[in-house]
Amino acid sequence: MGGASRGARLPQNPGVQAGGQKAFPTFFAYALALYIAVTLGRVHEVIPILGRLYLGKLSGLLLIGAFFVDSKKLPTAAAMKTPTAKCIGLITVLAILSIPASYWPGYSVGILKNVWPLMVLLGVGVLFGFNNRRIAYMGIATVLIVGGIGAAELMLGGGMSTVTALSEGVNAATATRAYIGGGGSSTYDANYSAAFFVMLLPYAIMFASRKGPMRFVGMAAVPTLALAMIKTGSRGGIIALAVLALCIPFFAEKKQRTRQIVFLTIGLGAMMLAPHSELAARMSSLVSGSDYNLSGNMGRWAIWTTGIGLMFTHPIVGVGIGAFPVADASASGAYVDAHNTYVQIAAELGILGIGALVVMIVVAFRSLQRSRKVLRAMTKGGDSSPDVSLDSALATAALCSLIAELTAATFLSMAYESMTMFALTVPIALAMTQRSPGQLRATVANGTARIRRQFAPRAAAVPRRAALPPAS
Repeated sequence: MGGASRGARLPQNPGVQAGGQKAFPTFFAYALALYIAVTLGRVHEVIPILGRLYLGKLSGLLLIGAFFVDSKKLPTAAAMKTPTAKCIGLITVLAILSIPASYWPGYSVGILKNVWPLMVLLGVGVLFGFNNRRIAYMGIATVLIVGGIGAAELMLGGGMSTVTALSEGVNAATATRAYIGGGGSSTYDANYSAAFFVMLLPYAIMFASRKGPMRFVGMAAVPTLALAMIKTGSRGGIIALAVLALCIPFFAEKKQRTRQIVFLTIGLGAMMLAPHSELAARMSSLVSGSDYNLSGNMGRWAIWTTGIGLMFTHPIVGVGIGAFPVADASASGAYVDAHNTYVQIAAELGILGIGALVVMIVVAFRSLQRSRKVLRAMTKGGDSSPDVSLDSALATAALCSLIAELTAATFLSMAYESMTMFALTVPIALAMTQRSPGQLRATVANGTARIRRQFAPRAAAVPRRAALPPAS
């Protein structure tokens, strides 16, 4: 390391690629990458032929097995002590307690049995694995490749599609919205697909701005993801992208800022050049106030108002996990989803549920803030190693991705979705790659001392006094 003194390297947390670390958990790394590709990337829907392999069950079983096989190589105790892991546990308890009073007990049981365990496995896997930068790199690269293929399919007319409703201000005879899906299976609709693409875009820009084989993948993925956004016709996705466009120049590291702005501009330019009259019409109806979401009894504003009311009338355990549509129907007569992650969890799991989500969000931002502060200090202290450079890039991309995902979540019911779990757990795991504060101070002190020695003024040389002749 440039800022460390010569000799033995400073020890790092488990899973970090440096001297003294535990052995690399190879089985776990590949199992986690596969599980992320399936659960988050929906690879079996992007490539329908893979659906015959039952990848959902297979990848889950492999990851559970990998936990046991590589348990000694993983920072299990450190990960489980994080506030995020505790909040995941609290949400699980609240979900169980919400079932007896649920407005839709059967569906609540189904989510708790079939959906939430998969999300918990994803969150725990990221917390255990992404503290190792090699595993983090592998997992993010995998989901970016899968997401890029899915976006390319939409560009080429593949995937699945639905006709845009007349109430959204577009001619339903000609307007269609594309989304990820194939082989009769689809998890992400048009809005979810847009949220997925905008969440991946910061990582695509990160890879495109760095050297290495993934650079070319990133370069291709940036315009592809942006163009796929247009195909989804999602207004929430466009708003999230607008927020992202502000975040990337603001948070990018100085050395990468110009490159990242260039690639962001390429993506936005590709969107502007693509046909987007249908999306423009939908955005215009929203801005003008004529959109049904603002005035209709089934619009999002009315739904959010009802959802907040449900939180106050059911503050302890909520109306039941996944039961918002039935509860909303009983309150307002509109059988619809919450279309807002925060309203959804507040209504379904009560005040403690929304409190747990807020804590997870705050901890994620604070972890990224700490990571970036530590990495800047290490860089100023003279540590210019590739590890520090990669950690900085991952932290910045994770921050921008988190902001984009949370913005999209304002318009979607994603409280128990893989995108939300991934965005909230990655920052915690990445923060675990950094050295302890004492080790950081030693690194910075060594670097500062080296710089001072290098630039300190040197004293003028004192001429040696000539030897006197011996006395006669």
